[in-house]
Amino acid sequence: MARLEDKAPGRVVRVNPAYTSQRCSACGIVDPKSRQSQAAFRCRSCGYVGNADVNAARNIHHAAGHAVSAREGPGVAGPVHREPQRVLLTGRSGLESLALQAREDVKSWRRDLMLG
Repeated sequence: MARLEDKAPGRVVRVNPAYTSQRCSACGIVDPKSRQSQAAFRCRSCGYVGNADVNAARNIHHAAGHAVSAREGPGVAGPVHREPQRVLLTGRSGLESLALQAREDVKSWRRDLMLG
């Protein structure tokens, strides 16, 4: 863990691994019988079916998203001083986002020229 923290200071978040392999990443119910085998996960509550390792990884990712770094806010969100990234806010691809921003810039410039 120390080696990871050296490589990515401020971005490594410790997560309690307890029940991550037994918790359903879809509904959150913990059931030891949901882990059918080393590779298969099937939630007996909501019916979610998936790879057991992927399910556990989603639970760890979710737990890390709720962890708070001692330095500056959520550890996985990156620096809190950054302005929001348009791609992340809209869910669009980078090119779609750039095209949309360019159109908005052109509209803004036209308005400025008409007013000025």
